[in-house]
Amino acid sequence: MRIYAPASLEAVQEVGGLDAIRYARVQDTIGLNSAFVDQIGTYPGKSSDVAQSDVEELLRRETEMVKEALTTEFDVELTPKSQFVLRLLGG
Repeated sequence: MRIYAPASLEAVQEVGGLDAIRYARVQDTIGLNSAFVDQIGTYPGKSSDVAQSDVEELLRRETEMVKEALTTEFDVELTPKSQFVLRLLGG
């Protein structure tokens, strides 16, 4: 855990100071990587050498896979929220 990350600062505040913390452990972070990468000073640039048609094809195929997974495999109603959760937890 980065000591000056917002989550760290909130945890220290809640515990009552760094002196009270003897051990902190973070197992894993699930979520959009950009939320964490944007907090640090070094991060890779985004590539722009990909054709727009390839991006659109990737998005179309990903949308089809999410729809099939939710409606066919999981028998879940297809909503923006269910799509977001599947993408978040499914990586």
